[in-house]
Amino acid sequence: MKILIVDDVSESLELLKEVFETMGHAVLTASNGIEALKILEQEKVDAIISDVLMPKMDGFQLCREVKKIEFFKNVPFIFYTANYTDPEDEKFGLSLGADAYLVKPVDIQILINTVEKLLQKEKYQVSKIESIGDDVQYLREYNTILIRKLEDKMYELERANEMLRKMNEELQISHEQYKSLFENAGKPIFIVQPETWMVLDANDQAEALLKCTRDEILNLNFAKYKKFFQPLFKGVRVVNFETTMIDFEGTEKFVEMTANLIGYAHTSTIQVIVSDLTEKRKIQEELIQTEKLASLGRLSASIAHEIRNPLSAINVNLQFLLKKFPEGAQERKYLDLALEGVRRIEKIVEATLNFAKPSKPIVKEENINDVINATLPLVEISTLKKKIEIITKLEPNLPKVKIDFKQIQQVILNILTNAVDAIDNAGQIKIKSYREMENDMDYVVVSISDTGCGIPKDELTKIFEPFYTKKSDGTGLGLAISKQVMNQHDGKIEVESEVNRGTTFYLKFKVKQER
Repeated sequence: MKILIVDDVSESLELLKEVFETMGHAVLTASNGIEALKILEQEKVDAIISDVLMPKMDGFQLCREVKKIEFFKNVPFIFYTANYTDPEDEKFGLSLGADAYLVKPVDIQILINTVEKLLQKEKYQVSKIESIGDDVQYLREYNTILIRKLEDKMYELERANEMLRKMNEELQISHEQYKSLFENAGKPIFIVQPETWMVLDANDQAEALLKCTRDEILNLNFAKYKKFFQPLFKGVRVVNFETTMIDFEGTEKFVEMTANLIGYAHTSTIQVIVSDLTEKRKIQEELIQTEKLASLGRLSASIAHEIRNPLSAINVNLQFLLKKFPEGAQERKYLDLALEGVRRIEKIVEATLNFAKPSKPIVKEENINDVINATLPLVEISTLKKKIEIITKLEPNLPKVKIDFKQIQQVILNILTNAVDAIDNAGQIKIKSYREMENDMDYVVVSISDTGCGIPKDELTKIFEPFYTKKSDGTGLGLAISKQVMNQHDGKIEVESEVNRGTTFYLKFKVKQER
C-alpha cells in the first residue's frame, strides 16, 4: 500500500514516514496541499494523512480538492492535527469527506490502527456527516473556522504581548534595582568586558578607591588580573583573590577582589567587587610590630638580668680593690676607669629593663563584644584562605569591664591567630561571650574554640612560657604576653585541649561589684 503524508513540520513527516515504512508501506511526503496535489497528479495512493495548518494550502482545502477528483474521492483521508482541536473543527473536517479526525498528541498506535482499518475496507463509504457540496456553504463555514482560529491566535498574541510587557516592566525594575544597588553598594564595583578587559562601568566607591573620575576609570584595563578570572570561564562561579591596585595619585593599595560573571547590556561581563585591605594590613602590621617589640623587650630583659648579677659582683670587687691603694697611686687610676665603665653598663642595663617593662594598661569601661567584633576582621583573610568558618555567639547586654581595649584586642588576636594556625584546611572557630560565677566571683568570659590539631597534655603547662613554641616561624611570646596582659588586668587566661579534637581558651574578666 502507498500512503501520502502531508505536514509542514519535517520532524513529523520523518517520524510518520519511518513508522509506516517499517510496516511495509510505501510512503510519499509533501509539506503543503499544493505539493500534495502535484504528487497526486502523478502517483496513485491508497490513503492520505494530512495536517490542517500548513502554508500555501491547508489541510481543509486539500481535502476538498481531493474529494473533487473522481479517482481519489473514495481514498481514505485522515486529518492528524495539533492546531485545529475544537469539536467544530472536527465536524467541519469530516463534512469535507474525511474519514477520521485525530488530534495530537495521540498514541501513534491509534493512528496506525485507524489507517489499517480504513485500508482493509473493500469499499469506502462517505462519512455519516453530510458532506458539503456547495462552494458558498464551504467558504462560509471555512471562513468561520479561520476567523475563530484567527481570534484565538489574536487572543494568544495579546496574552503573550501582555506577558512580554510585564516581563519588560519587571526587567526594567530589576535593572533599576541593580543599578541602585550598584551605585549605593558599600564597596567598589567594576564591570569588566572579558574580550578587551576594559572597564565598562564602575560605581562611586570605585572612584573614591582610585581617587579619579568615572571617565578616567572607563579607560582602565584589567588585563593584568585575567589569570585570576580564567576559572570563571571553566565553570567556577566565583573567584576570590588578593592583589594590589595603584590609584591615580600613585598610591599602592592592598585589595581583595571577588569576581563573577553577570549579564550586562545583553552581553556576558565580569563583575568585580573590591575590598580595600590597606588599613587592615596596616593594623595587622602594627600588631605584628607590637609583638616583635615585646619579643625584643623580653629578650633584652633576659639578657639584662644575666648581665646585672655578675656586673654587681664586679662593681663590689672593684670598690674593694680601690680601698687597697692610697690616693695618687697609679693603680687607682685604672680602677676608677673600670668603675666608670661598670656604671655605664649599669645605666644601659637599667634602660634595657625599663624598655622591657610592660606598659601600664590604660583601662576604661568597655563592652567586651566590641573588642571581639573589632578583632575578627583582622583574621578574615587568613580564615578565608583556609576555608575556616567563624561562628560567634555573643551574649548581649553583658556588663562592661575595665580593660585596655588595645591590649585585650592583642590578646584575642594572638589566640585567634594560633587557632587559625592549628587548623590545616577547613574547620571552625567558635567565639562566645557570656557571664559566669566562679568561687563567688562574677566574671565576663570570652571563650575561643578551634577544631585544630590540639595540644598534648604534657605541653599545656609550658605554652605560657616565654620563647616556648612549636611553630617554625613563631617567637614563643604571643601567649606569654597574653598571660602577662591578663595578669595586669587582674583577669585569668585558661586553656583546655584534646589532641586531634581542638583547643579552647578562656579569658575571664572580673565584673565590678555593685555596692
